Amino acid sequence: VRVDGVAPAVTGTITPPNNGTYAAGSNLDFTVTFDENVTVTGTGSTLALTIGSTPVFATHLSQTANSITYRYVVQAGNLDIDGIVVTGLQTNGSTIKDAAGNNADVSLTGHLPSLAGVRVDAVAPAVLGNITAPIADSYREGEVLTFKVTFNENIVVTVGGAPSTLGLTIGSTARSATFVNSDANSVTYSYTVLAGDNDADGIDIGSIDLGGMTIRDAAGNNAVLSLAGHLPSTAAILVDTTAPAVSGNVAVPANATYVAGTQ
Repeated sequence: VRVDGVAPAVTGTITPPNNGTYAAGSNLDFTVTFDENVTVTGTGSTLALTIGSTPVFATHLSQTANSITYRYVVQAGNLDIDGIVVTGLQTNGSTIKDAAGNNADVSLTGHLPSLAGVRVDAVAPAVLGNITAPIADSYREGEVLTFKVTFNENIVVTVGGAPSTLGLTIGSTARSATFVNSDANSVTYSYTVLAGDNDADGIDIGSIDLGGMTIRDAAGNNAVLSLAGHLPSTAAILVDTTAPAVSGNVAVPANATYVAGTQ
């Protein structure tokens, strides 16, 4: 005849995700270990978190004899620059018991790890302000049109395969400015005017095509490449590669005999 009136309790420190900055779609896994084997009924229990100022929940992922692992998948827009917070474990209709049937003590007091290094950045970089366009002028064959796209945070550009391009329309002809280089928070494209390019009322800027490149922030979020609201006026950026030519007959003096001093 044995008696077990001691409830299982959390032991040690919750095993947290590794320190790092997590982007949208990343998994944050936490393992809660008990001081004896437990039987879990249902998968409704959750681990409450705070990311930035937003409450979210890591849900039941898996279990072992004496532990439960919870996972939160980072969502677009989540942001926490100084470390996420674990706020509690909730059973939500599930049960966590030992073999004798004692409900587990799910208090996490004294079992919370330091999470200052577990940060979240699921906010994608986006274009900031207007694209920097060439100065207003009329451009000839061989001259270069340069465009600079600036983002609202630092970016990491990975070059591989076909280069990224910026679509242009010169007259009625589709052209592409090609990636030249990048700096901390911007990407530069250029187009060299070709013979036959002509535009008397201003070129048009289209959209960015990544090609085989990537443009991301340090956390790995892909940049939002929409240029809506970021296009400068290009009405005065003209292209003229048609050389002037003599038109009609040369005007000559009327037939006559001209003396000195006559024009």
